[in-house]
Amino acid sequence: MIVNGAAAMGATLDTEARAQLTLRQQIATDVVRRYFDAGFTVVYQDILIGHDLVAAVERLCDLNPRVVVLAPSVEILAQRDRERPKTGYSDGFPPSVLAGALARETPRIGHWIDSSALDVEQVVNTILCD
Repeated sequence: MIVNGAAAMGATLDTEARAQLTLRQQIATDVVRRYFDAGFTVVYQDILIGHDLVAAVERLCDLNPRVVVLAPSVEILAQRDRERPKTGYSDGFPPSVLAGALARETPRIGHWIDSSALDVEQVVNTILCD
C-alpha cells in the first residue's frame, strides 16, 4: 500500500525509497518463481542496475536465468522518452543518469545489447538468436 508521504523514486533514493524498491524487486522475483513452478516460461523485465541486478540473479540462481541487458545510447533513451505518451525522465533525472549508472555500476553479466539502432522485432531476434 502506498500512503501519503511515500518516498519518491529518483536519481538518489532515500532510505524509504530504497526499502520500497528492494521489496518490489523481491516480490517480482517471488512471482517469477511462482510462474516457473507452475510450468510457465517467464520473462522478468525490469530496470535493474548494479547490485539490484546481481541480487535478482542470485535470488533466481537455481532457475539458471538468462540475463539480457538492453543498453541503448543516452540520445536514444531521450528520443524514445520524448516519443512516449508518458515520461520516465525529468530535468532532475535525465536519461544520462540512468545510462551512466548502468555503465558504471552494473557488472557485465549476461548478454548486453546496444539496442540504439534496433526496433522491437530486431531486439527480440537478437535475443532469440543468441
